[in-house]
Parts: sequence; structure tokens; C-alpha cells
Amino acid sequence: MHREMTIIIALASVSVVAVLIVFFFFGYRIFGEDRKQGLHSMNMMEAATSEPSLDLDNLKLLEVIGRGRYGSVYKGSLDERPVAVKVFSFNNRQNYINERSIYRTPLLEHDNIAHFIVAEERVTSDGRLEYLLVMEYYANVSINVVY
Repeated sequence: MHREMTIIIALASVSVVAVLIVFFFFGYRIFGEDRKQGLHSMNMMEAATSEPSLDLDNLKLLEVIGRGRYGSVYKGSLDERPVAVKVFSFNNRQNYINERSIYRTPLLEHDNIAHFIVAEERVTSDGRLEYLLVMEYYANVSINVVY
């Protein structure tokens, strides 16, 4: 009888500890996410992963080659080099951040993925803030992106 009671107490203790671990894990996942979001501001992301800064004063947007829900794609030139520029409005900042983080993924190089050059934000001549993703331009190639 004493041995059976010891086994029952041990199993109950292990079960309670397992339930507590699961409870704390899910509690941390649910309530810890809010605090984590506050820490990951755009400035911290830029400090952690920054690409070389280019002088965008020489960036010229020549023609619109696509429009979507979150912005427009332009054929442009940067220092006389043809580029494709995705322009996101201020309202679509989160979409810009998401796409920028994808292009900044280490070792993300493939023949079927446009070569990423730089991501910048700028103020337009009429005072609006916009976000730019500058990529290699490929003539006669469609940049089909879900906007």
C-alpha cells in the first residue's frame, strides 16, 4: 500500500509540474508578445540590419511599371544605372518593413529573385513620407508581387 501511494504521489507531482510548464509557456507566448512588439521598432530593426547607404539624390523615377494595393513600382535610374523602385506610402509602412526584412535575409540570392540594392525612406517635395525599395531592373521581366 505504501509503495502504491508513493507511485501515485510521484505521478501526481509530475503531472502538476507538466501542467504548470505548459501553462507558463502559453502564458508567456500570449502575454509576452505584446512586450516584444514594443521593443521591435523600425529604428531597432534598422540598427540590427543595415545595408550600405546610397545617395538617393541621384535616384530618378522615370515611369510607372506597376500599381498595387500597397504602392507602385517604377522604372528608374540610380547613378545612370537602371533600377526598379517599389514606393510604399506612409500608410503602408508595415508592408514596407515586412518586404524589406525579406530582402535583407542573409544569403537570399537566386536567379529568380530581383537583386536588392537598398531600402530607404524619404520625404517628397510636398512633405509626404514614403518608403522605397530599390532593386535591380530587369528589362522585359514582370515583377509580379501580391500587393
